[in-house]
Amino acid sequence: MNEEALDDLEARGTFVEYRQEFITREDETVSFFAFVVHGSVDITKVMPSTGREAILASLVSGQCFGEMSLLLGAPASANVVARETAVTWVIRHSVLRHYFCTNAEGGKMMANIAALLAQRLVQTNQRLVA
Repeated sequence: MNEEALDDLEARGTFVEYRQEFITREDETVSFFAFVVHGSVDITKVMPSTGREAILASLVSGQCFGEMSLLLGAPASANVVARETAVTWVIRHSVLRHYFCTNAEGGKMMANIAALLAQRLVQTNQRLVA
């Protein structure tokens, strides 16, 4: 994305700081997409077989979450937890969907999100067979 498009998109979202807390919980309705700006967040899930929380991924600055809810309109499939202080940039799904449809850069961003999902699926499949 060019600098002007990034500035335009940034103005449509907001920065949110989390401190050692759940950002989203599994099966919760999520209405935003977010990028980690500073710190890190863990993607976790309680394993039915043990009842223990498993860390599926740790996301750092520049990585995003909420893309599955954005595209599918489904509840969160896992928890997102700030283990320390984490700053995120969040944008409501409705605002981002409107951006996709009304901005030339929106189509490119949607393609990038789809590529990210495909990449995560490949990584998950590789872990399952390893």
